[in-house]
Amino acid sequence: MRKILTLLLSCFVCISFAQQTDILKHKAFVLKRFLEKNHYQSLLWNDSVSIRLYNKWIDLLDNEKLYFTQADIAGLEPFKFTLDEEMNNGKWQFYRKSVTLYRNRLFFVDSIIKNILSKPLDFNIIDDLQYPFTTFVTNDYELQLRWKKYIKWQVLHKISDDNKSMIDSSFDFKAAEKKAVAIQKDIEGANIKRLLGSSPEDFEKNLNENYLNSISWCYDPHTEYMSMAVKDEFETRISASEYSLGFDVEENDKGEHEISFLHPGGSAWRKGDLHKGDILVAVRIGNDFKSFNNLTENEIETVFSGRDKSDTEIKVRTVTGETKIVKLTKEIISSEEDVV
Repeated sequence: MRKILTLLLSCFVCISFAQQTDILKHKAFVLKRFLEKNHYQSLLWNDSVSIRLYNKWIDLLDNEKLYFTQADIAGLEPFKFTLDEEMNNGKWQFYRKSVTLYRNRLFFVDSIIKNILSKPLDFNIIDDLQYPFTTFVTNDYELQLRWKKYIKWQVLHKISDDNKSMIDSSFDFKAAEKKAVAIQKDIEGANIKRLLGSSPEDFEKNLNENYLNSISWCYDPHTEYMSMAVKDEFETRISASEYSLGFDVEENDKGEHEISFLHPGGSAWRKGDLHKGDILVAVRIGNDFKSFNNLTENEIETVFSGRDKSDTEIKVRTVTGETKIVKLTKEIISSEEDVV
């Protein structure tokens, strides 16, 4: 019975993926016709453009060379000169194959990261690392070695940043390492979760939009595809007013969400409990606090801005190391500089 259920589930997933690919194919053709009619520059879909789309897509999926191997790329390489045929109403195969491979590699790398961080890191070994990576590793074994070196480098980077006086005799490397490893574990886990999305449907939706955007990019780097949801968000950002908590956030080099600016007169500025340099730790969603490292980009955008007025509770770590909870109210802010 279990084998039958597994087979039925696999068939359902394959049918679902096939239907999604058909929908994406239709959208791509509509987008192509629209651009052919309205774009200032005509584009002939040939081998040259096929290579352009292929390279753009592979770079978008793994520009840091941390997920695919040369063996993976070799499996996708035959499509490099056939994407123009797909865009000219040929049989679509590349997108589904690349996305399925990408999803599998994300799960595989997630297991690599968890395995590495479940054991003590050996800093007695002298490693050589040149970053950013310019080539894909040969196989899975080399991918594990690359991740081990990469994580050790990131952990050492965090230890160094947090402890400027490492030469002090009182410096506790083990304690600093434990703290840095915990931070790195959260960062890598959040990144994999962000890439996989909140669900298989979310993962598929994000990559569909990214592939359509890659097609648009082939016409020129400033042409961008937008779904209706992205269009609404874009219009909100460029309008003269929107609801806001009254501060800007940037990701620092440790992967933390750091307050970079308080808007004068805004909710956070008047409250007086937040300051530039404070780190956002978590936000209350429903009855529980959820770590910012575990939020998707869309969830973070919803927390900070949008078109609705609401109260928001945020847990922050101040520049002095104190952790506290601050309650803010979203208010409409106006900025004529944002009007386009």
